Amino acid sequence: EIMNTAIKNVFKTKNGIESDSFNASPILFVYVDPRFRGFGFGKELFLFCMKELRKMGTSYAVITVIDCRASGLIKFYENMGFVDV
Repeated sequence: EIMNTAIKNVFKTKNGIESDSFNASPILFVYVDPRFRGFGFGKELFLFCMKELRKMGTSYAVITVIDCRASGLIKFYENMGFVDV
């Protein structure tokens, strides 16, 4: 609930969201062993997680990326439809 309130406040100021039904879930990490990268496993795993979150009624998913330049994660998430806020 604390995370949801904090996220709601950020989105409210950035995007004008006023709804009390706002529901966000943090995605802590999606990890694929380096030996298996490049085969689409990360994308499939991530899309599965998003589908499950939608089933649970999540309106927004929030991710945090560390060391994005070296790993290409920003581009990965942008390709999944996420935007930097």
